[in-house]
Amino acid sequence: MNFQTRKSPAATGLIQNKSHANATATTDPLQILLPRLDHVRKYGDGYRCECPIGHKSHGTLSVTETGDGTLLVRCWAGCETVDVLHAVGLELKDLFPAPVKDQSPLARRQRRDAWKQAGWSAAIGVLSRESIVVEIAAHALAEGQVLDAVDHERLLLAMRRIHDVREVLQ
Repeated sequence: MNFQTRKSPAATGLIQNKSHANATATTDPLQILLPRLDHVRKYGDGYRCECPIGHKSHGTLSVTETGDGTLLVRCWAGCETVDVLHAVGLELKDLFPAPVKDQSPLARRQRRDAWKQAGWSAAIGVLSRESIVVEIAAHALAEGQVLDAVDHERLLLAMRRIHDVREVLQ
């Protein structure tokens, strides 16, 4: 399936508050979620795409599948996962293929490590993009230019995102 050019059902208005039973004919969370998102592309061990909430940032939604089939979803622009899922007609329970049966310390550690690795991968992408914004602003200021209100707000946003990345990477 080519996710690159597919429009999400939410974006086209084809889905509106589908029930969980109707929304999940398959039990594979990845096959349920990805077709509902725009501009999905492979990114490391997961996927990056547009957040369906509709903010101006692009490619901020990361989706990673853990070893047990659970999806980890994070919007790096700050949207709550539950809001992202509601925007495409899903619920938090749709991120899980089946109830987690293995509660051993090893399984819990593996899930925690997978969550951290997904966060690290997405955080590095955000850090790369936002550091360019800071670099451009620093260069303009070094040349004696004054940032207008829009550029100043964008610089502050980049600084907040870099701060958020620092918390993920610690």
